[in-house]
Amino acid sequence: MLQKLTELNQKYMRNDGFGSGEAFIFTDRGSKLVLSAPHAVKTHLGGQVKASDLFTGALAELVGENKGISTLIRTSYLEKEYLADEFVKEKNLAGHFFLDLHGMVDHEDFELAAGTGLLEADAYARALKAIEELGRKHKLRMALNHPHYSGIAGMKAFTARMQMQTGKPQVLQLEIGRSYRDFVAETEKVLKQTVPFLVSLAENLENSL
Repeated sequence: MLQKLTELNQKYMRNDGFGSGEAFIFTDRGSKLVLSAPHAVKTHLGGQVKASDLFTGALAELVGENKGISTLIRTSYLEKEYLADEFVKEKNLAGHFFLDLHGMVDHEDFELAAGTGLLEADAYARALKAIEELGRKHKLRMALNHPHYSGIAGMKAFTARMQMQTGKPQVLQLEIGRSYRDFVAETEKVLKQTVPFLVSLAENLENSL
């Protein structure tokens, strides 16, 4: 698994883009759930360059391949603001439920942070319960709607932007601490906690949609 993650991550390490040069690549595996990684490479955001959320692209790809889950991953840097909701609208993908993977710094009291954007947490009750219960099983604690990880982020976050378009709870932001993404420096944590958690969560969400 480590070798596979390393291979998948090579293209994201280039950081400027690969493949077709489009901002995103959607890999359709016929699932209702989509694993998204909108900052797998650097992003033009709010007039500035946002650094990539390291390892999120490789993790999304690995889990997607493992469980047959579709993925939406930023693969190219564009010198303009072009966000995931715009791609979703253009490609008519709004019927899916997106688990939106991001990277956050390490925190002492939680390893995961779920954000429900502009909607109340009750709208995502089933998914949040799965994250909390599966997180506990894999020793990953969840914070809910932390001020820095709420899924709003100046109304640029995928979760909030899709909610403004559709009014539906179809994107849930999930931030993962650095130590639980970095399979180079923290191999055991990622392989024994994060990956099994994400695989189980993807299966749970897909079966409940």
